[in-house]
Amino acid sequence: MRLLFLLPANAISGGVFVVFEHARRLQARGHEVTLAFADIASNKNISIYPGMEDVETVYLTEIAQERVFDIALATWWETAYLIHKVTAKHYGYFVQARESYFYSQESIFPLLVQHSYNAGFHVLTISRSLSKYLSSWLGYEPAVIPNAVESEVFASSVPILPPASGFRRVLVEGVPRSHVKRTELALEVLEHFPELEVVLLSQCDKPDGKYSVSHTFEAIPYSHVPPIYRSCDFILKLSREESFARPVLEMFAAGGTAVVAEFAGHEEYILHDHNALTVPVNDKDAAIKAVARLIGEPGLMARLSREASATARTRCLGQSNDLLADELDQIFASEITKHRPLEELWSSFTAAGGIRQYESTLEKMQNQCESLVAENTSLRNTIEKITCSYSYQLGNKIAKPLRHVRKLLNLY
Repeated sequence: MRLLFLLPANAISGGVFVVFEHARRLQARGHEVTLAFADIASNKNISIYPGMEDVETVYLTEIAQERVFDIALATWWETAYLIHKVTAKHYGYFVQARESYFYSQESIFPLLVQHSYNAGFHVLTISRSLSKYLSSWLGYEPAVIPNAVESEVFASSVPILPPASGFRRVLVEGVPRSHVKRTELALEVLEHFPELEVVLLSQCDKPDGKYSVSHTFEAIPYSHVPPIYRSCDFILKLSREESFARPVLEMFAAGGTAVVAEFAGHEEYILHDHNALTVPVNDKDAAIKAVARLIGEPGLMARLSREASATARTRCLGQSNDLLADELDQIFASEITKHRPLEELWSSFTAAGGIRQYESTLEKMQNQCESLVAENTSLRNTIEKITCSYSYQLGNKIAKPLRHVRKLLNLY
């Protein structure tokens, strides 16, 4: 079959990497697979994920209208509105998250996301909880292609950091200042544990300097990820919304455990007091107590890590790709799609894009203001420490009579 996956960009993202992995495996099965990127500003050559050399990569704008694919699949809500630009016999939609929850519920974007589910796509998803969630719009529960990782790769990787002696290492994964990923909340929690060595893995950007981070890895190729996980004992993941929290499963595969916020659908593989510890979303105090328990209770981390490793081994990438291949065969055998999904809403989507760009600019300005406030607060604290110091006060006492003499001399 001639298959196309339409991605928003060639970016470091769990959802993007899931598509990359399925694409390369489908190509190895003998299918003609094309990955198309909507964002022409991103590099179309994939260097951040291994084994992609044989998969064709193009920009959406480079695909000729006369080129016909057997199945074209959207992989993010915006690509669902763009995929009508591709000519295909069948149109699929690989939904990997409750994407409407990534936006303010007062904006137009949740409505656009939800409307995309009713556009006549063949819908696939990655978890039972997402399948049940999507059934509200579809009237049926779409097929589940479970997320998985290559457990043996993580388990056999050589740690990138030297062995920790007398202390534990904790991994924090995510973009700093993300309101969804709550990365900085995790770093705030860990400020209560100076005995822990903190490792940060980020797609981009560095955290505020006020946090104690021992090692930072930024925008690294995926082949470097397993050695980082193998260097850590557990991951602290406090996102308020996740599609699946693949980093937690990766930590399980690497032999560690986790403290995780109870995002919707976490119970699919994250079980409290069995393979991890879970806490309510946005509950800093509960997270502090859970970390304290994990590192303080004898035998707990070892027990949870054993069960976590067993959980990871049950989620096999090969089996997941088998399920996807079977579902694609069924789509291919179904009646050919007679219309291009969401084509009639192209102008509305374009207008919404302008709104999103405006909101994005406002968000960047807000982040810059927050950074300036933080820098100003830091400077003010430094000045206060200096003025309160003994040296400053002594110098001021010595300088005071000299200033008085200088003033008298200026009179004459």
